[in-house]
Amino acid sequence: MNVYALLLAGGLGERMGAGRPKQFLKIGGEEIISGTIRQFVNHPRITGVVVVIHQDWITPLLEVLAAFGFSKMLGVTVGGETRQASSYAGVQFLDCRINDDDLALVHDVARPFVSQALIDRTIDETAIHGVTNVVVPATDTLIQGKDGFLTGLVDRQEIFNVQTPQGFRFGILKEAHSRAADEGSKSATDDVQLAFRLGYSVKLVSGDYRNIKITTMADLAVAEAIARDFENA
Repeated sequence: MNVYALLLAGGLGERMGAGRPKQFLKIGGEEIISGTIRQFVNHPRITGVVVVIHQDWITPLLEVLAAFGFSKMLGVTVGGETRQASSYAGVQFLDCRINDDDLALVHDVARPFVSQALIDRTIDETAIHGVTNVVVPATDTLIQGKDGFLTGLVDRQEIFNVQTPQGFRFGILKEAHSRAADEGSKSATDDVQLAFRLGYSVKLVSGDYRNIKITTMADLAVAEAIARDFENA
């Protein structure tokens, strides 16, 4: 069984306001996109990697790949207008290259602190269960509200924050995206939602609080602190 990484880097990082996509900003002296790709390429159980990116940033990405000589790269493909569309573009890229029984890990490039151990856990659980979702327990007190007033309390013990990678047997991931395309669904914010809607059970995998998604300038400061202690464990 082979394992492939589908890395999503199609966003333009407009919320960051840095004048360039956030994945091309640097943390610890290395571009975010380079650090994330490195984690998967260096993992011994990953067979190949494909990156989905906006067409305007293909050349800078190729320069990153050339500089580090990533040998496991299957290729680069152009993303769509939404995260779901970009992920589907990656699925279509892989469809003629891998088998339905292979595993695919879908990961946001803006999460560069995905550890080797977390990748291992995701692979192991996906091989058993078919669909996995990396999560961490919610730490804040959560409530429900409407029209500016408290309407209910939420049991925090049953609430989790979603991270990536999300793991799939490739045939399931392909089916989920194909069905969504047939139904005209375009708004899913991650891939597990699509599989769950089809009735697939989703195994939760213990995540890592360091595995943050870099979205704002404030996240960059936190990321610099994490980078100083991050180990490829």
